[in-house]
Amino acid sequence: LTLGHEVAGTVAAVGTAVSTFAPGDRVCVHYQVGCGECSYCADGLEMFCPQGKMIGNGRPGGHADQIIVPTRNVIPVPDAVSLDHAAVMMFSSATSLHALRKGRLRQGETVAIFGVGRLGMSAIQLAILEGAAEVFAVDTNPAKLNKAAALGAEPVAAGDVAAIGARGGADVALDLVGSAAVMRQCLDILAPMGRAGAVGLTPDSFPVGPYPDLVGGESELIGASDHTAAEIVELLEHAAAGRLRLDGIVERAVPLQAGAV
Repeated sequence: LTLGHEVAGTVAAVGTAVSTFAPGDRVCVHYQVGCGECSYCADGLEMFCPQGKMIGNGRPGGHADQIIVPTRNVIPVPDAVSLDHAAVMMFSSATSLHALRKGRLRQGETVAIFGVGRLGMSAIQLAILEGAAEVFAVDTNPAKLNKAAALGAEPVAAGDVAAIGARGGADVALDLVGSAAVMRQCLDILAPMGRAGAVGLTPDSFPVGPYPDLVGGESELIGASDHTAAEIVELLEHAAAGRLRLDGIVERAVPLQAGAV
């Protein structure tokens, strides 16, 4: 199976029934390919389609010269957005936006982002765009914490997470790492009525006390799975307007040819 689920490029050819795209168009690809007919697809929730397949996972992906996808999964890329950056938005940025939306971030709230990788660097910017009054960025890597500070977040070393709770806690805390220990920290630093979002993937579990972790503070533990095509369109608009910067996320390009790196 060909891997690659963050895909952008130029249309090479279209089917006879396609009228919305033409060869040469700059496009990106929503990686969740649904059946297009079930209730989930009708609601724009292709990630729950019973027949759905993810490119690079259930069907051939984008680490190739060409890829074939349904027209409904193809989204135009604005001229102001590079294809490199559009590709990254197909997962990293889109999943971060979806997680913030699942966390119901409201104007003036505090956000804690655990993990300043590709998702984290997008999540910091998007949290600010969504109206967060303060964004804490947690990581073990000092260089990544410096990047977080440059994006407008307050950097927090992983060993100092308790300081977030001491300052009133976070209304929304996102685990972008995929770690049971980090998810535990997300719950621990929530403000009353806070929402902890599980985004990163891990096979591990962690204990949750119904009263101390959920009932007492009316806290919520929320799963955030992938993203929607509509969120990708919104991200492209932010990037085209210069509100979402991905320069620090895409650091270099490598060719498809094996051994050329």
